[in-house]
Amino acid sequence: MNFNTRIDNITDPLITSSGIELYVKRDDLIHPYVSGNKLYKLIYNVAEAQKQGYDTILTFGGAWSNHLVATAAYCKEKGLKCIGVVRGKN
Repeated sequence: MNFNTRIDNITDPLITSSGIELYVKRDDLIHPYVSGNKLYKLIYNVAEAQKQGYDTILTFGGAWSNHLVATAAYCKEKGLKCIGVVRGKN
């Protein structure tokens, strides 16, 4: 995964007319499924699990959760199994 994501200069007239320079780091471009803060939350937990010799990650998320998808995709890239439990109303 590439953590050196693009930085975009936002050049909206409302912003530039005020003398402000605005830049946005595009962490949404890191990965199609694992991006932004999801990656930053997963990277340390997965690394620690591997360090301790675990081969499976268990996680919980709501219905339609992109957290579950991100975790599964990241675990696959790191060679781990993943169990995702969907929480919701009965």
